[in-house]
Amino acid sequence: MRVRVTISSATFRVHAHTYLQPTIFYKWKTDQEELLQSLRQKEKVSFAGDMRVDSPGHSANTEICHLDRSLQFLEESGLTVGCLVTDRHPQIQKYVREEKPAVIHYYDVWHVAKSVSRKLEDIAKQCKKVKKWQCSIRNHMYWSATTAASGKETVAKWSSLINHMHNIHTHEDHLFPKCVHPDLSETHGNKWFQPGNATVYKVEKALLNKRILKDVEKLRPQHQTSALEALHSVILRLSRRTDDTAIP
Repeated sequence: MRVRVTISSATFRVHAHTYLQPTIFYKWKTDQEELLQSLRQKEKVSFAGDMRVDSPGHSANTEICHLDRSLQFLEESGLTVGCLVTDRHPQIQKYVREEKPAVIHYYDVWHVAKSVSRKLEDIAKQCKKVKKWQCSIRNHMYWSATTAASGKETVAKWSSLINHMHNIHTHEDHLFPKCVHPDLSETHGNKWFQPGNATVYKVEKALLNKRILKDVEKLRPQHQTSALEALHSVILRLSRRTDDTAIP
């Protein structure tokens, strides 16, 4: 006969408050201080930020408040923030521009690529050939950001997109005068668009407008927020599971 021994919710909370939480906080603070100590050896450091909120309707002002607290904590810890990678929320842009002018503000590639994908999805509903280009265009944005030596070169590489869709691989911009891929005629023959195609004009208008090009210029080539967002996703999933499961 098996006997299952459980404790009450009240006893569990007492144990958690007395033993578990202090141990977790101590470990967190110890590891955090070790990391801060190593970062203090650098003249400037780069950070990526993303708020752990995925519920509809959350306030952007709250996100700005937490960002301000985080940056203040880093500065009080003796670190100099050289650059910051976030999403491209307008209020975050304004905050960094006005309150932290010495910090270089970059955008996470995934967020911009996600916006581009939405625009392409609408166009692809009207043209099946555009659907064949969706993955390539997203990859092209990542490639443009990660292989460029400057923001202007990123824009030059990204802007070559329309020429590429027309099977034209030499460009007028001296920062990216020619594509670096091999000949694609045999493998991509059914994907090329003819000059003057109305659908390509829609793609150009959606993906090469001034706002998109301005955002592309500020894409961060190395550091992204993806790892942080993955961590937040796990925490939120576990939090919801804990809320739905009663403590024995």
